Amino acid sequence: MATAFLDRISCLEPSNNPIVVEWGNRRSAADCSILTPRSHFAVKPISHVDGYSHIAARYTEQAMTCPLQEWLATAHCSDGASATETEIRAVESQIGSRLPDPVRLVLATACRPEGFVGGSYIAFFTLDDLAQCWRNAQDSARGFIPFASNGAGEWYGLDSRRKDPLFVLMPSIGTEWAAAMLLGATWDEFWKTLRSVKLFAHAYQSAPE
Repeated sequence: MATAFLDRISCLEPSNNPIVVEWGNRRSAADCSILTPRSHFAVKPISHVDGYSHIAARYTEQAMTCPLQEWLATAHCSDGASATETEIRAVESQIGSRLPDPVRLVLATACRPEGFVGGSYIAFFTLDDLAQCWRNAQDSARGFIPFASNGAGEWYGLDSRRKDPLFVLMPSIGTEWAAAMLLGATWDEFWKTLRSVKLFAHAYQSAPE
């Protein structure tokens, strides 16, 4: 099967719809969750392939560019098992919020990856670490969900009090909303802020919605 040569990774929208991967004269239907930017294959919507006209997938090779996947390919990872979907959902139920898809991706495919993003350092938590740090933060910064560290005493995390959670930086000691710094409204903005090394450029003053 062609899919045997693909890594299990995705920066695309979650979907149960398969797509068709082609190279040379070989072709295979594959779930989009296993495609990676390193897979240089022609990707066609199934609606254009005989036998799959009842399903339409919207993904193209251009959409497969994913900075997170490129970073994961070079990041240092610890020995240990990644989290299962069931385990991730159990923690999400505990914290009362769904984690962003990129964070779920890291938890499900790697064990504590860490390294530089531009000039900023990031060390992702394991699922157990995430849950423990979340519990530690609730007394002084309720709604804060830390998912990684910068290795210098601050946590990267989310303000889950909002309808659309924002990405923030918070000290791991003296954790409180008054000390938070805004890193971005979306994952892409967060990642760009890491690259720019401007972690302390914007004080966070947003109240919960």
